Amino acid sequence: MPNFYFHIVTPGGREADDIGTPCANAEIAYLEAIRAALEMGADAARSGEALFDHRFEIHDERRRLILEVPFSEAFAQRVRRPPSPADELHARLAQAFERNRAAQAAFAAALSETRATLETTRALLNGAS
Repeated sequence: MPNFYFHIVTPGGREADDIGTPCANAEIAYLEAIRAALEMGADAARSGEALFDHRFEIHDERRRLILEVPFSEAFAQRVRRPPSPADELHARLAQAFERNRAAQAAFAAALSETRATLETTRALLNGAS
C-alpha cells in the first residue's frame, strides 16, 4: 500500500510528515486528512482555539504534492466513512441475488414456453395418428 505524507501548514509555519501513512489511494488519503482535521479541530476547540487557517498538504510516495485540504473544508462538511469490506460484500451479495432472481425468472419463462411447445407438439402428433 502506498505511503502518503500529510504536512500541516499553519500561520506559524509548516510541520513536515517524514513518516507517512499507508493509504490505498488518494481518495482514502483525502478522507484520512478530513478525519485528522476534525480530530485536531475538536481538540483545539476544547482549549479555545480555532484551526480554520490550517491545512494539510498531501504528498504521494514520490513526495509530489497531490492535494491541499484546508481544515475549514473538513469543518464545513459531513464526511461519510469509506465503505467497509462488509459493506462491499453486502453490495456484491445483493447484486448476485438480483442476477440470480433474474436468471430464475428467465428460466421459468423458458420452461413455460417449452411446456407450451411440447403440448402443441403432442396435440399435432395425436391428430396425425
